[in-house]
Amino acid sequence: NTSIMLLTKFAKISNSIILVNTFIPSKENLDDGNYDNALSFFDQALSIEPLNPDLWNLKGIALRSLGRYDEASYCYNKSLEIEPRDTESS
Repeated sequence: NTSIMLLTKFAKISNSIILVNTFIPSKENLDDGNYDNALSFFDQALSIEPLNPDLWNLKGIALRSLGRYDEASYCYNKSLEIEPRDTESS
């Protein structure tokens, strides 16, 4: 029982580290206008934390910047579905 709890805790920490390591480059790429690269990192981050409204919103921003409006709209709606009071959703 203790082993399972420790493994679960380790998995959460590992996922958090991976998420940080994917979020930082994705945000940097977005800020630098490298939208395709940003999308790749956002997809990786969302595979780890699919219920993060901020990630969905940022992915939407990258898609919108690429002129992919329908996909961007889906991401914004997903963000709001997860967190209806998300004031950051574009």
